[in-house]
Amino acid sequence: MSQHSIIPASLAITSMRDSGYKTAAHAIAELIDNSIQATAKTVQLICIDKSTLSSQRRMKYVDQVAIFDDGKGMRPHILQQALQFGGGAHRNDPNGIGKFGMGLPSATISQCRRLDVYSWQNGECYYTYLDVGKVEAGELNSVPEPIAKKLPSMWLEAIGEDYNSEHGTIAIWSDLDRVTWKTSKSLYIHSEKLIGRMYRHFIANKQITVRFKSFVNDVTLIKDRNELFKVNDPLFLYKNTILPELPGDYKNESFFEQFGDDQIIPIELNNGKKGDVVIKYSRVIKPIHQAILRESSVDVGRTPFGRLAAENNGVSVIRSNREIKMTDIFNSTDPRDRWFGVEVAFTPVLDELFGVTFDKQDVVNFELIDLKTEAENEGYDSEDKLQMREFEELFNREKTDRYWIYKIATEIRKNITSLRAHTTSLKDGALVKKNSLDAPRLTHAEEVAKKVADKRISEKKATDSDLTFHNPEVSKEDKEKALSKALEKDNIGIDKEEAKEVAKTLINNDCNVKFLEQPLRGSVFFDVASEAGTVIVLLNTNHEFYKFYNGISDDKKELMKLVLIAWAQCEDESSSRMRSDMEDVRAQWGKMMKDYLYELND
Repeated sequence: MSQHSIIPASLAITSMRDSGYKTAAHAIAELIDNSIQATAKTVQLICIDKSTLSSQRRMKYVDQVAIFDDGKGMRPHILQQALQFGGGAHRNDPNGIGKFGMGLPSATISQCRRLDVYSWQNGECYYTYLDVGKVEAGELNSVPEPIAKKLPSMWLEAIGEDYNSEHGTIAIWSDLDRVTWKTSKSLYIHSEKLIGRMYRHFIANKQITVRFKSFVNDVTLIKDRNELFKVNDPLFLYKNTILPELPGDYKNESFFEQFGDDQIIPIELNNGKKGDVVIKYSRVIKPIHQAILRESSVDVGRTPFGRLAAENNGVSVIRSNREIKMTDIFNSTDPRDRWFGVEVAFTPVLDELFGVTFDKQDVVNFELIDLKTEAENEGYDSEDKLQMREFEELFNREKTDRYWIYKIATEIRKNITSLRAHTTSLKDGALVKKNSLDAPRLTHAEEVAKKVADKRISEKKATDSDLTFHNPEVSKEDKEKALSKALEKDNIGIDKEEAKEVAKTLINNDCNVKFLEQPLRGSVFFDVASEAGTVIVLLNTNHEFYKFYNGISDDKKELMKLVLIAWAQCEDESSSRMRSDMEDVRAQWGKMMKDYLYELND
């Protein structure tokens, strides 16, 4: 009786070609994973271009793509196994970066129709291949047994100084029918940022060097490009990265600073598996942000720094130090969210919890979980408080996979609230630029406050602050210096350069009232300070009220500023005892408002 395969290889390979690698760079990453697993120190992405005459112009196109590494190489039976779907040697390695065993063949056929692999150990080189055309024609039903074969001289020349005759591997793609990018230059441009981000920890810690090379192969092999992939860090904590050089004294600094310590969440799944989820946060260094603003003719968001930050905006999910995905789990729409970073890291033992796909491009279980929806899915009435309480107790007690995903996302959301308070206090275009002819202007609320102060003075009702600010015996320059120094104090906390600009604006416009948005400690939703004859209102960006304030229209914001400025003026004109009482009321008011607004904003 003849035997029939349940799924004929010719049909299976055609279906598997549509496995869904997002780009050639994502497919190439699978091969780099294999190199890292093979303890390589050097990886090369090599493109061989051909040229053709088209419309009287000679055009270059990518003819072959190869990944070389100086790793430990493979013995013949391991090499044969590596080209089988699901047959990778590290499939049972619980901590392996490439444990799924699908990377090399599945990534390859998603981009091309032919794979040739040479691998050598102790100077002995073996070769085998995979050919989609032969599989489709029924001529090839299994991976050919590897044969001893020397590495062709063209590839020896292309690898160059990184070649080690004792050990290494090169995987060569040809018949590139599905690579979107048709030139080596385009392939490099589109893969540079992605590969630099995926493997940033390996590159930054000098665990591997990833190099891009391209050659034109018409008659002889001519080198066209030789570039190192640089770190592309979405948390911007590493130095010497793909980021443009920072301005002034910040040239050798990191763009962002870490926010708090690493947050470690110990996970214990119901199947007995245990592992830690490590969450790292970063935020832009405010003086650097302002330095970029001063040196630029556009807002910071439109500079190369801002554009790269926008491209890297989201939560970076890291598995075994390699990025799986940059996900916008919180559906960010505020462009200022680019000024902070979040990284969630775990080991392969938690693959099932996060839902890591076999191609390592997604974490399908990592999502926001709404407890009311979750309760309804389990048959509870989410509008019934008793049933909801019963569900929440069960949810917390059983600690299912959904519980852990909910806990991780909730912890991130809490910290993002504080990070947004920092980023919303940034000035992005409000300060004077170096080449601007326009002097800094007051806000509408500050202009109104100035008119009220002018009227007080004309009616001989000037306050102590008015008299100090308008003291004719103090020069304009000295007033600016005194006010600038006062604005740098811890209770106000703006950086030196911004303090100078604010002081200059107020003195030039003869205004002794300033409204600032700053992160403050405690429950106050705004604070009041009196410095160098200036009444300063500080709106607390860490308070729940700020979410409400940040969501209203600009004209309503100006009205709100006037309300708070009026209170501040009352405090400034009061006796010491009454001022102390007003501070207490303000603190109690802020605490009560936080409770009410937390429910409104949740």
